[in-house]
Amino acid sequence: MVPTFTPPSTIIIVGCGVFGLSTAHALSNRYPSTKVLVIDKHAFPCPYTASIDSSRIVRADYADPAYSALGREALKQWAGHPAFHKTGLVVTADGENKYLKDSYNNVKSGGGVECLPGEKDIRGIMAGGCSGTSGYVNWNSGWVDAEAAMRVLYSEVESRENIQFLTAEVSGLVFSGGKVLGVKLADGREITAGVTIIATGAWTPGLVPLHGRAVPSGQVIAYITLSQEETTRYANLPVLLNLTTGTFIIHSPNTSPPTLKVARHSQGYASSTPLFPKEIPREGEDALRDKLKRIVPEFSERPFEKTRVCWYTDTPDGDFLVTWHPEYEGLFIASGGSGHAFKFLPVLGDEIGDVLVGQGRFREKWGWKEPVEGLGDGSKGGDDVERIPLEEALWEGR
Repeated sequence: MVPTFTPPSTIIIVGCGVFGLSTAHALSNRYPSTKVLVIDKHAFPCPYTASIDSSRIVRADYADPAYSALGREALKQWAGHPAFHKTGLVVTADGENKYLKDSYNNVKSGGGVECLPGEKDIRGIMAGGCSGTSGYVNWNSGWVDAEAAMRVLYSEVESRENIQFLTAEVSGLVFSGGKVLGVKLADGREITAGVTIIATGAWTPGLVPLHGRAVPSGQVIAYITLSQEETTRYANLPVLLNLTTGTFIIHSPNTSPPTLKVARHSQGYASSTPLFPKEIPREGEDALRDKLKRIVPEFSERPFEKTRVCWYTDTPDGDFLVTWHPEYEGLFIASGGSGHAFKFLPVLGDEIGDVLVGQGRFREKWGWKEPVEGLGDGSKGGDDVERIPLEEALWEGR
C-alpha cells in the first residue's frame, strides 16, 4: 500500500547519479520548504557511476509504448541542450526481431524515420560499415555527452538553497522497528530524515534487501581516440545499435578528446557488488573487437585507448524499480535503470516525484512486483543465459 505523503522537513537521497540527482532537482522544485540532503561516497563527479561517461544514447526507439512516449518527451527537453547531438540512430538486427519491429511501429509516425531493408542500405548510412541485416534509421534520436549533462544538472541542483551535499559513505540504515529513520555512515554518525530515498544504482542491493528485483550487471565498453581527420570524416556518423548482438557505437567528435565508443548491451557479468578491474574480460574485448571490424573496419586493429566495466542495475523485466519498500516504512527506492535510464534525465525526476506521492503513470510499472522473473525487456543482445561471474570471466583467457 502506498503511504499518504506529507512533505517532511528533511529528505535524504543516497546516490548522486541519474536517479538521485534528478530526484533532488524535482523535489526541490515541489517542496521548497523541505531540506534535501544528497549523500554520496564520492565527490561529484564520481568516476565509478555509469552516468559519468563520454556518451549515452538518447532515443524514443522502444518496443514498449510507455518508454517510447517518455523518450519523446525527453527528446523535447534535450533539444537545444549543449550536451545533446541529434545525429540519428540506426537500429538493426540479424534476422527477424520483434523488438525492432515494435520499436519501428512506435516511432514511424513521428517523421524522420527511414527503413533500411538490407545490408546495402545500412552500409550507405554507416559510411561503408555494417552490423545487422535490416533495420531503420531514426534521425530524431542521437547521443548526449553524459558527463557534461550531469555537470549541468549538478550545477543547477547545487545552487538550490534547500539542497545540500555530503560526501560520506553510507554503511546502512537506521531502524526503529519496521521504520527507517535515516542512514548510518561508515564513520559512525547517524543522520535522520522523514523520508530516505536509496538511489545508489548497482550498489542498491547491497544496502537494501530487494530479493532479486534488481541486481548488478557489468557491461563492457571500449574507447578509441580519433585524429582530427578521422573526427571530420565521421562527423555525421549516426549512432548504431544492433539488437541481436547488443553492440552499439557512438562517435563523439565534440568530446575532448574526440572518441569512438563501442559497447555491448547484454545480460552482462554477475557480481554481488560492482568491481572495477584494470582490464575487461578477454571474451568481452574480443567481442567488441569483432563487432568493430564489421562496423568501422579501419579501427579494427587499433589499440583501445581505454576500457571499462560499466555497471547496470538490472531488473527482471527491464522496468525501473521506483517504489516505497513494502517492508520498511519511510524507505523509498529509486533504482533499477537496467542500462536505459540516462536518456530520461530531463524528465525522470518528475516521474519519480509522482510515484513518491502515490500518483503518476509509472506507479504500477515501476512498482514492487510479484513474482520476480524474466530476462529484461528484449533490447539486450546475446543469448538469454545465466550471467557469468565477472571474476571468473577475468580469469578465462588471461
